[in-house]
Amino acid sequence: MSKRPARPGRTSSRTSPSVTSSIRTRGTAPRAARETVKTVRSAADLERLWLPPARGRTPRVALKGPLSIEAGIAPRAAVALNAADGLPGFRWDLPLPDPKRTLLWASLAFDWQFYEWKSLRLHNGTNRKVFVEGSLDWRWLLTGHPQVFPVAPVFLQGAGHFTFNTFISPGADGFDVGWIAPAASATFSSEPDKTDASMTSPLQRLLAMTNGGVLKLWFAMDFQHVRYKLDNGNDHTGGYTIGGGPKTIYYTYAYGSPLAGAAVYPPLVTA
Repeated sequence: MSKRPARPGRTSSRTSPSVTSSIRTRGTAPRAARETVKTVRSAADLERLWLPPARGRTPRVALKGPLSIEAGIAPRAAVALNAADGLPGFRWDLPLPDPKRTLLWASLAFDWQFYEWKSLRLHNGTNRKVFVEGSLDWRWLLTGHPQVFPVAPVFLQGAGHFTFNTFISPGADGFDVGWIAPAASATFSSEPDKTDASMTSPLQRLLAMTNGGVLKLWFAMDFQHVRYKLDNGNDHTGGYTIGGGPKTIYYTYAYGSPLAGAAVYPPLVTA
């Protein structure tokens, strides 16, 4: 019996490890809170291997040298109450871009966020299940810290409507439900924004949140029209807690030098 011919070796379509290993995607947290990522060969390499998960156009720059990406994560501070609007939230202190390098653009991103709605002092003392249904409108936004910047732009935001129904078993205590807000991100270029009254660029407005050597940002949470019913009875509007939100924020700064006379998008900004 003749042997079957050996199968030809497969050619890997994966990009060279020497290039891909120098890139960290947003989904992989750096080993340290602030870590400089190695340079890539060109803007084209960057677009093939790593794209900021942001809305709108991806910045494209004709470079005379390597494009360098600095990526990091920052933890949030403790939950606090904003005295100006009464909304709960927490502070973010982000490292500033390197002032000795030319900043091309910046991006901010959150992974998915979990929120929990939990009842208080609600006990089913009957021998049957109690039906519970409820709903609320939720909204979050990322802006400047209100104690430092009373009037600040909104850099990221999300909103939605949540409904639920469940049962409380005999002898059980209340309900504990939740929802997931989708991931969100944005890239901030230095192209002037003609729709903004200040005629400044998104990157300028972001860097304007500098105070004490960091970018001082604020994540606010707003829950409206909160109500739940027991066995299709009257609406209850109290006796619960709601909390959650992202634990960390991802930030990236892109640095590089354009070719002389080349058209640049976005225009350059030095931090």
